[in-house]
Amino acid sequence: MKKLTIILIAILLAGFSMKAQLFNEAFDFRNEDYSIRERKTAFIENQKRLKLQPSEEKNLVDSSYYYQWNELTGSWLTTPYRKVKYEYNSQGHITIYKYYKWQASTNNWVDDYEVRMVYDAHGNLTEWVYNKYNTDLNAWEPYEHDTLIYANNILISETWSFYNKLNQTWFTGESWKYNNNGAPIEDWYIYWDYLTYVVEGGFKANYILNSLDQPTETIYKDYDTLTKVWINNSKIESTYQNDSTLLHDLIYVWDDAKGSWAISDQNLYTYINNRLSEMLMQYWTGSAWATTAHALYEFNSGNQITRELIQNWNGISWDNFSQYIYTYDSNNKLTENLLQFFTNYSWVNYRLSGYTYDNNNNLTERLYKRWDQATGLLTSASYKYLYTYNAGNLNTQTIYQRWNTTNPDWVNSIRTDYYYSIHVVFGITPTENQNTLAIYPNPATNMLFVKGLTATSVISIYDLNSKLLIRNQMTNNQIDIADLPAGLYTLRMENSKGRSTVKFIKQ
Repeated sequence: MKKLTIILIAILLAGFSMKAQLFNEAFDFRNEDYSIRERKTAFIENQKRLKLQPSEEKNLVDSSYYYQWNELTGSWLTTPYRKVKYEYNSQGHITIYKYYKWQASTNNWVDDYEVRMVYDAHGNLTEWVYNKYNTDLNAWEPYEHDTLIYANNILISETWSFYNKLNQTWFTGESWKYNNNGAPIEDWYIYWDYLTYVVEGGFKANYILNSLDQPTETIYKDYDTLTKVWINNSKIESTYQNDSTLLHDLIYVWDDAKGSWAISDQNLYTYINNRLSEMLMQYWTGSAWATTAHALYEFNSGNQITRELIQNWNGISWDNFSQYIYTYDSNNKLTENLLQFFTNYSWVNYRLSGYTYDNNNNLTERLYKRWDQATGLLTSASYKYLYTYNAGNLNTQTIYQRWNTTNPDWVNSIRTDYYYSIHVVFGITPTENQNTLAIYPNPATNMLFVKGLTATSVISIYDLNSKLLIRNQMTNNQIDIADLPAGLYTLRMENSKGRSTVKFIKQ
């Protein structure tokens, strides 16, 4: 039973910042399947009701070119190795983005893959189609197809289908269902061998919600490849105050021998001044609850989180385990997020995410450092991005640098140049209402801003599998999402007035 508690601690450690491995932007165009699947949601528009506005001129990116660094000459290669071309509809939504790779043997650009998108009258994405170009057949081949359905401009279902080239058939590999408020009620996915298309397993979650769409019961199941049925794995029963403030999670595991649920763990939540101050984790011994660990949260005078401390209980006292340290600038923008582990009676750096902004609040540098715990030196996993903007605050160039461990220094790796032109489009603006959560920008890259936060607001962010990635009580309007992979997420805001849910896209 301790195993599940350990897993929960690991999830908690990554809760506010780095739950999922960051996909390097510079490698987004290597034509790798996992990258394509993560990025496919990067163009889904805001799910609120939209209204057509008068036409306007807008700068939109038409193409981007990617160059590699030549370490021998210490300069950028003059010939790009990849380019991307974009097409838009009358509302300024991307309808096609096509990737080309440079073929040195023919000294020409050749097709690589393309993504096509279809929208409804409100600007909601209804289809996402991904095709690969087969150079042997000189023809496009289907690969993935995503279908999205809305009710009152709120996404209520999504199915992701994959093409089996062996028998030329489509099969549904992932599915998400939501209620009319956009809260998840069911999601599942199956995974398979990409060469043989043999299903190797799957995962499913079902949710029972309260009046504010908070899950009061969540059942997780695994896919049995032999019987081809879903079998119980674990269950969480959650208790809230006024249906909004989480107080208690009771966790069960499925006992195959008895054919029933067995109590495993529990999490207890404590609040001070309407802010989460402690999360206590315990496991069931069979006769009593035993404490394993807890998480403590600290905030500054502006109600921004400054520290998350994880401690393990040794039976007599608390032992330090890990901590996140958050630093902000004079504009209350997050500048550093440092993760440390307590080793040999001192705090040792593990990883750091850093952010630098110009006077126009444009992100000019995003830094990621990873330390070797044995040597205390930076590892080759460390990298940074440098962003350049024009007078209109449009990102015109991005340079990706990696850390060279042989001759310790930052070295250039990949450069991306972006080219824009004026497009006449019909602007679309979300219709505001009292119960709608207003977020901007959407899609977002590094920071997400929320309108109308109150001192009692709690922000939660879930991924496509409805796994909680971030949960924080906030009074400022800034959320750091830089370390989330590109994709579609659900953001929920809870306060004394109720609960709001909205989708947003991380690019």
